[in-house]
Amino acid sequence: MDQDVLVSDRVASGEVALRSLDANGYPVCAAFWNYYSELGGWRLVVVPEGFAGGAVSDELLKIRRAFKQQSTPFDLSDIKLLPASDPLVRALSKFIRADGINGIRFTGNWIDGVFIEDAFIYRMAA
Repeated sequence: MDQDVLVSDRVASGEVALRSLDANGYPVCAAFWNYYSELGGWRLVVVPEGFAGGAVSDELLKIRRAFKQQSTPFDLSDIKLLPASDPLVRALSKFIRADGINGIRFTGNWIDGVFIEDAFIYRMAA
């Protein structure tokens, strides 16, 4: 299956989304685009501080409020919330430390049994 290309518009929109969350005090310890072949596309993975999984709808409401306050046009269906304990987040955080907002491409690597097909990392402080 062909992989959707992560285009510059999407990279820019992810950065705008993260800046909006930061501006509204929504605590994000990791944020990155990740390609999910089983979903057939890219999702902006957001790892909120203290999020243990579960109450996804509550977190999405907080994110939506932050986007609304900053007039950030971002489709919430493109967001995937993960806890810092998720194997993908743990694997990436072993090799990458990125505070603030960065742009690090990580493609086609296995880390501790987790295959990272393609990722674009803004922040990895998990």
